[in-house]
Parts: sequence; structure tokens; C-alpha cells
Amino acid sequence: MCALRSSDRLFVALDTPHMDGALSLAGSLAGLVGGIKLGKAFFTANGPQGVRRAAGGGLPVFLDLKFHDIPNTVADAVRAALALAPVMLTVHASGGAAMMRAAADAAEEAGANRPLVLGVTVLTSLGADDLAATGLAGPVPDQVMRLARLAQASGLDGVVCSAREVAALRAECGAAFKLVVPGIRPAGAAAGDQKRTATPAEAMGLTLSTAVQYAQDCIARGLDPEVFLPRFTFFFDISISFFEEIAKFRAGRRIWARLVRERFGVRNPKAWRFRFHAQTSGLDLTRQQPLNNIARVAVQAMAGIFGGLQSLHSDAYDEVLSVPTEAAARVAVATQNILRDEAHLTDVIDPLGGSFYVERLTDQMEEQIEATLARIDEAGGMYAAV
Repeated sequence: MCALRSSDRLFVALDTPHMDGALSLAGSLAGLVGGIKLGKAFFTANGPQGVRRAAGGGLPVFLDLKFHDIPNTVADAVRAALALAPVMLTVHASGGAAMMRAAADAAEEAGANRPLVLGVTVLTSLGADDLAATGLAGPVPDQVMRLARLAQASGLDGVVCSAREVAALRAECGAAFKLVVPGIRPAGAAAGDQKRTATPAEAMGLTLSTAVQYAQDCIARGLDPEVFLPRFTFFFDISISFFEEIAKFRAGRRIWARLVRERFGVRNPKAWRFRFHAQTSGLDLTRQQPLNNIARVAVQAMAGIFGGLQSLHSDAYDEVLSVPTEAAARVAVATQNILRDEAHLTDVIDPLGGSFYVERLTDQMEEQIEATLARIDEAGGMYAAV
């Protein structure tokens, strides 16, 4: 079976029917992510040969075609997909046990190059009302759990689920069962047709839980937290939701300082610092009137600065269209220079501290982040939860 290293678990969706755009993005991602996800829009437009071209840059392929048909037909589809050498492929878990067993059996024919076969539980675009309209009563997480159990019993390697269901599925299905999670994006940003997504507070909570796990690993290997924790740094995305992003970073700084002091007993003030790099979010950029993206990037960058970042990557306004042009890249760099050297935004630490609105929003964000940390702790730590 194809093995995935923990450092290669990020797959970027090339959700486009356009071959040139997909090849350009795949080329720019080489060495930065674990692979690319190709779905129905790309496959319908470009076919198997298009998959081979997209994979030509060396990135592993997650073939997300969500097969759903009678068992024999799905088995034949999986066999045909094996010729494209994907590391993962998907079937709909709602197709039933016989269909999923047929898919798993067909995948075994690839031998050592067998892809992971994942069951799609409940699409992240569906909520409780959508399920009720199809005759499925009850909460969405209950249906996800039922389908995940069925998928595991039918021989599948894992399931696709939302971030909200990870902890419960990990506890139920065990550490070996793979969980693939789409839809992590800022609250307030365009969610498209996604309904069960992760918020900034949840993303911060998961990040801090990961840092706690790493710290525990280092301590277990005999390292001194007074020495290694001052070297911890973080990487975040900055969305267009200006005050929410500032509150997220401010709350993260509070919690990290408290975790280091109280959970690890570290007295070195340098370890209490929440040092992070941030990048403006390409998710908020639009193809229409792309010059307006310059203003969006500036707002995102300001949120990061007011939130206390140490370094910044600002996107080019045309990244939503292609690899950045030289002119657009120069504008992105100039945006940082203007904010620092002309507006002097970096001259003051925490300039919004004391604002009633910002402080209240930070308190609310802190509560939400702490709730995520508590869920991960209850699950037995980040490894057990994920």
C-alpha cells in the first residue's frame, strides 16, 4: 500500500477544468505539499490523460471521483483508476457495504501500489436540513459515524469527513483509520457551498494542540523545555475578517503564554512569546476586478500586524489567476513597505489593546480556542485525535 509521511498530508485541490491553470499551480506547489487532489470537473474536462499530465511534476495524486454505483461497476471503475497510480481515491459510503467491499477488493489488485480507498460520508456541503429532505432524520454527526463504521467494516482505509467530526471518529475507529478533512477556512470568508467547516478559533486551537504535542515529544526525548520552547514558531493564514483575525492572534498569544507557564512550568520569558509568521489569504482574492485584491491584501496584512506577527508574506493581486507576475509581486512587496515605513504600523505593540470591542472579541475567541484545546485533551492528545 502507498504510504504517506506525516509531513506530506496536505493535498491541494485543483478544482478547475482548465489544464493550463492546473499545471501551473501543480508546478508551483512541487516540494511544498504532499500532493494534488483532482476531482470531477478536472477529470470530465481532461480525462485520464489529463491526470497523467498533472501528475507529471512528481506530486502524488488524490483522485476524488466519488464512485457510486452498483458493486461491479464501481469495482471496474477502481480498476481503471489504478492505471493512473493515485495514492488515494474515493467512493460514496452511502453506496453500501457490498459496493465498498468491491472497491476495496479491486484496489488490492494494484499490489504494493494499492491506493488508499476512502469513503465519503456526508458531503461537507450538507447540513441537517439537507439530510432530512432526503429522508435521513437526526444530527449530521450521527450519520457520519454510521457511515464511517460501515466503511471500516467493509474494508476501506478511511473516510472523508469535516473537521468537526475528527475527534469522535478517531476515538471510535482508531488511529489506523485515515481521516481526510476538507473545508478549513476563515469564518466570514466565502465558504462556497461548504457548511461544516472549521473556524479561525478551531484552527488556532488545533495549531496550539499540535504545538503542545510537539513539546511533549521533545520532553519525552529528554530535551529541556526552557531551552527548546523559545525556538518554537508558528505559521498562520490571515483572512479579510479584520477584527476577527486580530482577536484570533491576540487570544493565541494569551493562551500560548499560559500553556508554557502552567502546563510546562517554563520560567524563561522568551518561551512565553508567541512568535509567528503569517501569510495573507488567497482564498479572499477574486478573479473579477483583480486590482481590488491589492486593497484586500493590505487589509489582511494590517490585521496580521495588529495581531502581533513577526514576519509577513503578502500575496500578489493576480495569484488567483496565475503564478504572480513580476509587476504584481513588486506591488505585494511595496504594500509591506508602505505599511511599515510610511504608515509606521509596526512602531507600536498591540495598538488596539484596551479597545472594548477588540478586548471583548479576544475574550470570546479565547473561550472558543480553549474549548478546542479541551476536546483534543479529552481525546488523549493530538495524535489520538487526528
